[in-house]
Parts: sequence; C-alpha cells; structure tokens
Amino acid sequence: MTTKTSKEIAIQQFEHCWIDADHNREALEYMNLAHRMSGSSPFNFVVAGKPGAGKTSLCKKVKSLIPSVEMGELTTRPVVHVQMSSGATVPVLLKQLLKDIGQTKTKGLRHDDQKELLFTQLKCCETKLILLDEFQQLVRKNNRDFNDRVCDFIKELSRETRISIGLIGVPKGLKLFELDEHLTSRFSSPIILPELDHRSGVTFQYFQEFLVKLLEQYPLKTSKLTSDNNAARLWMASKGNLRTLKKILIVAANLFYEPKYHPLTIEEIKIAYSFVYNKKIPEFYGANGHPVHPFESEIQTIRRYLHDHAGIK
Repeated sequence: MTTKTSKEIAIQQFEHCWIDADHNREALEYMNLAHRMSGSSPFNFVVAGKPGAGKTSLCKKVKSLIPSVEMGELTTRPVVHVQMSSGATVPVLLKQLLKDIGQTKTKGLRHDDQKELLFTQLKCCETKLILLDEFQQLVRKNNRDFNDRVCDFIKELSRETRISIGLIGVPKGLKLFELDEHLTSRFSSPIILPELDHRSGVTFQYFQEFLVKLLEQYPLKTSKLTSDNNAARLWMASKGNLRTLKKILIVAANLFYEPKYHPLTIEEIKIAYSFVYNKKIPEFYGANGHPVHPFESEIQTIRRYLHDHAGIK
C-alpha cells in the first residue's frame, strides 16, 4: 500500500473542491429543497447547462452535504447520483441505480423484478433525492418508441417511490419534455446554468468571480492570475469551460508544486495550457483573420478578440 504525498493530497483536494458562485447557487438551493420535500410532496426539477458549466460538481456537492450513513447492516443513502454515459438505456440506468444503492447481484432477474427490487431498496435506504446526471444520453433522435420508454420509466420511478428526482444535463436533453406533457407536469421549469463561454459577454464577471474563489483553494500561491488581463487570458484559454480551467490549473500544480514554491505565474500557466492541449491547441482568429493566442498575443489583441466575440471592453 502506497502512501500519498502531500502534493498528491493537495491536488486531489483541489480537484474535488466546491466553489459557491452565483451561477450555480440557485440550482444548489433547488436540490436541497427537493431533498427536504421528498416523500410527502416530492419536488422534481431539471438543471441544464453546457459542458463545463458545473453540473456534475453540483451533484457531488449535494451528495457530500447529505452523505450516506452506515447503521449496522443497513446503509442509508439519502442522495443517489448516477452518471450516464453514451448509449445509455433504461435497463442500463436501472442497473446503475441498483448498483449505487449496493444491489449488484441482479443477474437473472427480469426487468420488472429489477424495478420492484429498486423501488423496495430505495425505501430501505431512506433515499430522498435521485440525481440522473447526463440525462441527455437517454434521448434518441428520431426514435419515439425509445424516448417514450424513458419517459415512462422516469414517471414510474417518481410515482412508485415518491422520491424527488433531478435530471441534470445539457440543453438537448430537454427534448424529453417536448415529447411527453405528463412528464412535463411532474417537473418544475428548467434551471439553465449561465453559459460561461467567451462568446457570452455578460458572463465574464461570473467567470472572474469563479476564478477568484477557485484560486482561494488552490494548493499553490498565485501571482495576479485574477487580474482583469490575466482572467481574460484564462477565459479565452478555457473557452469559459470550468472543467477545462480546473484541468489547466491541476496540470500546473503537478508541474510546479513545491511546498515553498514562488507564486505561480501566467507564464507557467501558459506551459500547463500547452500540456493540456498537446498538439491540438485551439485556434482563435481575430476579425482581420490573424491568429490570436491566449498567452502569446498582446493583451490589447486579446481584449479586441473578446470584444469582437463577446462585447468585452
């Protein structure tokens, strides 16, 4: 058994840290409300946002705030969080839900028997909130029968368990609600997480606020990375994707972490950026057709690019 170094522990803690920012606070409040209302009057909701907007981080935060508790042979699981991958189906989702509550021996059970086991065990586990992450993977283009089966399962899960359900994913998953008015009536209006993409001018302030709070938990000291100029460079480099931003910072920490290291600079972030993208560094072009690099171009060029694409002054 290997012991983790202080560097590995510090970087891992940063990787899983939670940032309380304006753009995700409303969604977190909805999740907490849904947990409280489960059982007597379940509250079903939808959170949609582009990749990197912080959706999965929200789910993990709620699960950490309301953790599972072992009570002898029984483990209560107040929050069940399932992440779906490409090609997800109702049978796959059913098995994932059973696995998350500790039921792995389902081989040989018919589909209906698996559903009955799920509904029974969710009550035994005192589950109050089910989060179906990346739910857009359950939507099939031009396949009404498949989509109908998904809608029917979600409605049955809600009806039989009276547990609050949250559907978390990208906007295209909202097509489910266009297909089934009964499903629509069971869920609140979608919460749309703001796009932090550099094309959305009003969101730079959200990105900069997030960056400030993120660096407060960073294992390395930093040198003026939250200034307007450096924040603009990081916004362009990550395309406003919070997951990409974190990845760049994690790579920088792996490259330059030392207990008494000098403050991390924007030049070192540039090196980490090149490692993240390797030979596939994104190409940005200004209005004149000339290439723009988030770390190599003059700040005036960066700001002109962002102004043309996002309205930033």
